[in-house]
Amino acid sequence: MQRLYFLVPDASTTVNIANELEALELKKNDVHVLAQDHAKLKEMGVNRATFLQTSDVINATKRGLIWGTPLGIILGAIAAILLDFDWSWTGIVVLLICSGLAGAVLGSWASSMIGVSVLDVKVQDYNDDIRRGAYLMLVDVPEQREHEISAAISRHHPDVVIDKITAQDKDKVGGEGRG
Repeated sequence: MQRLYFLVPDASTTVNIANELEALELKKNDVHVLAQDHAKLKEMGVNRATFLQTSDVINATKRGLIWGTPLGIILGAIAAILLDFDWSWTGIVVLLICSGLAGAVLGSWASSMIGVSVLDVKVQDYNDDIRRGAYLMLVDVPEQREHEISAAISRHHPDVVIDKITAQDKDKVGGEGRG
């Protein structure tokens, strides 16, 4: 899946695009909207973007898991060496598995706490526009349909800015929301 970001100037255009996306056979759960006025989104009948879509919590949790597991195993191995008990192979394996699981849990938890506070890089880029009343649509599309959907929206709504996460964006400090 590829996430496309549509910066839309007003509510009526947002509703029109949501309807067009449904006509293009995208599910309603693939489209989320971020706006200053959350109550208006409900009136419009569009899905409101949650912190899962607008923060880096999902990717941060994955990074915590990836880094925490081996770190836990390494710390478990160091503990086994420092404690200098007469360990059986089964005991060492159990210690390493438990320390790896503890590292995974602690790493995921700590990283998710940080990820909640880090905005998705595109949300961060368009935050000022959202504050001024624009709508940011987060649209998850199959990668093979990305061009088709972008072209259809551009053709019908030339005033809409269409963007996606690029390699340069991934190098920025902000996160990449993927909820």
